Amino acid sequence: MRPAVRADRLSKFYGSHWNPRNLLRQILTGKDSAHRIRALEGVSFQVEAGKALGVAGQNGSGKTTLLKLVSGAAHPSSGRVEVDGPVGALLDLGAGFHPEFSGRENIRFSGALMGLEPDRVREAEDRIVAFSELGEFIDQPVRTYSAGMYVRLGFAVSTGFHPSVLVIDEALGVGDQPFQKKCTDRILSIKKRGAAIVICSHNLYQIRTLCEEAIWLREGRPQSQGDAVTVVEDYSRFLGQASAPRDGGPGTAGSDPARNCRIESLRLEDGSGSRSGSFQTGETLRLEIVAEFGSDFRGRPSLRVAIRRDDGLSIHETRTRSIEELQSLAGGRYRGRLTLREIPLLAGGYRVLAAACSHSEEPAPGSWVSIPFNVRSRGRDWGAVRLEHRWSGGF
Repeated sequence: MRPAVRADRLSKFYGSHWNPRNLLRQILTGKDSAHRIRALEGVSFQVEAGKALGVAGQNGSGKTTLLKLVSGAAHPSSGRVEVDGPVGALLDLGAGFHPEFSGRENIRFSGALMGLEPDRVREAEDRIVAFSELGEFIDQPVRTYSAGMYVRLGFAVSTGFHPSVLVIDEALGVGDQPFQKKCTDRILSIKKRGAAIVICSHNLYQIRTLCEEAIWLREGRPQSQGDAVTVVEDYSRFLGQASAPRDGGPGTAGSDPARNCRIESLRLEDGSGSRSGSFQTGETLRLEIVAEFGSDFRGRPSLRVAIRRDDGLSIHETRTRSIEELQSLAGGRYRGRLTLREIPLLAGGYRVLAAACSHSEEPAPGSWVSIPFNVRSRGRDWGAVRLEHRWSGGF
């Protein structure tokens, strides 16, 4: 079967003219005197119909450049990319929308730009409007739209014309969780109909769930490529090393001045007691918290801890129940140690959050302190946690 997307040694370089004199010299002599900036170099891959390719990497790694080349929004400096059939692309928030046109007019305009017949555009219009859930705002100029309304319309348009190839750049990170789930369901249905998908996301859980294969880009070059689970493992391991907590305190300082208490330090450790930002499913995770409660603090000192996945899903939350669970230090300070044995978390990015508060009250919004960490998994399970299970032909 012929792949729907074929990229062969794709590279993209941008010229950086240091001053007007260099630019004038290039115009007069025809010689390029600009400093070249590498955005992408030597990337090759194929995506079959009904399959999805995930693109992971830190900001500035070349993800968006790659998607622009696939969608036709940019041309490669070298190499080539071939795409079969119409492309639906959601690259930038509101890209391709005319601000003075209404949402409905932009739907029709987008269909015309894709080369679709008017009858096909009209047939898809009601479906797109319904998915966007914009109601009466669909007939208002898009310049009046909020960011969430922009992305609703953009995603509805890019997926509503049944493209053969769908290209999405971080769009699923915008909007509330119900809409993000709705978008994920739409992507899965588009895959089932036989479209090829190329998606860029910082949400590794999304890539692991939606994609069969993935590429991890770093400084424009592929660092790992192949099976999505393996690539996510490699990238998670790198992120864990890069984000491992350093000595000197928490990742984000927080306090509650009204209650006169604060988190002084937060330390994340593995089972051996070493600082760590990367764990394996089933390993032990330890957390050491030091909090300060001032002389004016009223109530019983307590610590609250929460674990959340990087898409905002709350995994677990707990708090100390008595002062005996804390170690008293000098100066109104207390230390608490939390041990999570055999963590069942599956591969992805997470954050551990901690706050100091009174046992009878909730932590103030600005009092939480957080540290990121990553989890690697060897199995082929998906979701937030691994449940003990056994397959058999009968019970």
